[in-house]
Amino acid sequence: MSSLTFEELTDFTFKSYRKLLRYLTSTYQVIPFCEVSKVKDTPYLILRHDVDQTFLRALKMAQIERDLGVRSTYFVLFSSRWYNLLEGNNVSILRKISNLGHEIGLHYDTAQYRYYT
Repeated sequence: MSSLTFEELTDFTFKSYRKLLRYLTSTYQVIPFCEVSKVKDTPYLILRHDVDQTFLRALKMAQIERDLGVRSTYFVLFSSRWYNLLEGNNVSILRKISNLGHEIGLHYDTAQYRYYT
């Protein structure tokens, strides 16, 4: 696999993301958090995403990862100014991401939650 150029690494498109994933999987075993204990004597990379703004982009990334045989972890916030975690469509999207083989986790932001106390 050829190396990536600086321009490709700063071009935040789905096409560049595919290329980045291909490069990473040629070098590392790419895994979600839940599989760390299963890795034995091989270079690995934990792939995780903080879903801070949009579930639709997260779903697109999850589909790209699935197409390339990659599993990752998607961390979501209980409270966000951009989405309501429990809203029907968001729950549906999270189920789709999970059904693609990815892990869903809670992104706990201590700065955000201190306002609730």
